[in-house]
Amino acid sequence: MKKYFLLHKKKSLIFLLIAILSSFLTAGLGFIYSLLTQMALGKDLHQFLLVAGFAIVYLIVEAYFDYVPRYSKSKLLNSVMHSMRCELIIHYSKRDLGILLNEEATERSNRVVNDLPLIQSEYLSPILALIRTSFLFVFSLIGAFYLQGILTLIMLALCFIPLLAPLINSKILSNNKKETQNKKNQFLKDFENFSRNISTVIITNSSKVFQKILNHSSHQMKDATIFLNKQESKTIAISYGLSGIVYSGTWIIGGFFVFMHHLTVPGLIAMTTLMNTVAGPIQYLSELSTMISGSKGVAKDYLSFITDKTQENAEKAQNFKERLEHLQVRNISYSFENRILFDNVTYDFVSNKKYAIKGESGAGKTTLLRILMGISKSDSGEVLLNEKNLNEISSQSYFKKLAYVPQKTAIFSGTLAENVTMYQEYDRVKVISCLEKAGLGKLLKEIDNNIEIELGKGLTLSGGEERRLDIARALYHAAEIMILDEPTSGLDSINEQAIAGVIGNIENVIIIVVTHSNNQEFLSIFDKVLEIKNSSLLEQN
Repeated sequence: MKKYFLLHKKKSLIFLLIAILSSFLTAGLGFIYSLLTQMALGKDLHQFLLVAGFAIVYLIVEAYFDYVPRYSKSKLLNSVMHSMRCELIIHYSKRDLGILLNEEATERSNRVVNDLPLIQSEYLSPILALIRTSFLFVFSLIGAFYLQGILTLIMLALCFIPLLAPLINSKILSNNKKETQNKKNQFLKDFENFSRNISTVIITNSSKVFQKILNHSSHQMKDATIFLNKQESKTIAISYGLSGIVYSGTWIIGGFFVFMHHLTVPGLIAMTTLMNTVAGPIQYLSELSTMISGSKGVAKDYLSFITDKTQENAEKAQNFKERLEHLQVRNISYSFENRILFDNVTYDFVSNKKYAIKGESGAGKTTLLRILMGISKSDSGEVLLNEKNLNEISSQSYFKKLAYVPQKTAIFSGTLAENVTMYQEYDRVKVISCLEKAGLGKLLKEIDNNIEIELGKGLTLSGGEERRLDIARALYHAAEIMILDEPTSGLDSINEQAIAGVIGNIENVIIIVVTHSNNQEFLSIFDKVLEIKNSSLLEQN
């Protein structure tokens, strides 16, 4: 956690200085009360009025400095949380895609929904509170010993303080809480959008775009939360002032002890001061320590995860900039759970050719696609891009050449155009052209070329239209290799033929399609029909 506070050094230093000053002012209340009592007993009205005026000003300043550290703490805490959220997004963007695909999306969401709020409320917030409370305890203890050493020792032994429930004005805070929750929900919506479709985001090189979107929504959530905490701090400050009324009861009870000659006036001052600023912090320090200890494990696991570089994509020196003409697997072997899926397989996929890959369920069709995309590693052999080893090429530069159409289309919250362009700035004419080439011309006519229409709200796509949206996305990004996993799965024969027509019209691209279809009209669009059989990749006649 140290690095996050160092990242916000200015806010950390301001919080520390304010904590010291506010603790000093609070601890000084005992001396103010002592001086007031002394002046009252001295029978000098003029001096008493001067001290009383000073005391009033002091109490107003001290009350203000109960609010200021709460607000500065909120700014520091939410700035740290903003940095942690942004680092989490970057970490996921850099993480190995093979590991991400084997991880449940809910695991990623839980880190935002559960882990981070817990770290904020039960780890970082108590740590900051612990700092201020420690300063208050030290200053108060020094002052208490100065006033009455014996009574201080008695109070330290008892460590008793009346507990007051904070009086929060729910009417003041209700609207602010609602607004803050809306901002939180928007960030969770954006993050789920990113997390649910993370493979598409990474393969289309859209990580930086999503980092920008999530950074913006996280920043809005930060500002809304800071404002809410500011309002809460004001109400707590009011509650703090009202709690003084409860503690004044100690003066009344202590006054009876003074009249009974069991307690001196200085002793009464020391007693009330200790009850407020020594015994209380001791109990609060204990509560904070318990809270921090309970959440330390979660914070430690989270930090271990976020700093784990072993599961990130290794930086590769070579960028692949030339046009992709050949994608070749050479002597590939791959086993899974003691079952051989591929045994010394070699095949060359050539540009401007279309390949259909068939095979029984479990034969390894999807595994082959993952090997071709560099997501899964073969046990032996190599994948070559124009005779260059894929393992030596940057994943980002390869993904710029590649378009992947999964079995289930990735639909993002946003407009039709944003779904095609992956939230990048776009050429409207180009977007419409790609949608038309993908066979969505009829849809465009129905919506009067309104590509800014919201998906899921103003427009709902059918299964066939979703597949064609994926193809439009690939066309827009000028992919040089298109890999489609069961693009006609679940579609009727009409939609299957529509997809076939779209694929058949794409030129100058390597197209690899995994399919279960036995429709000869559909299969006829391919230059080669391959079959995975007996751990080999064979051409069908």
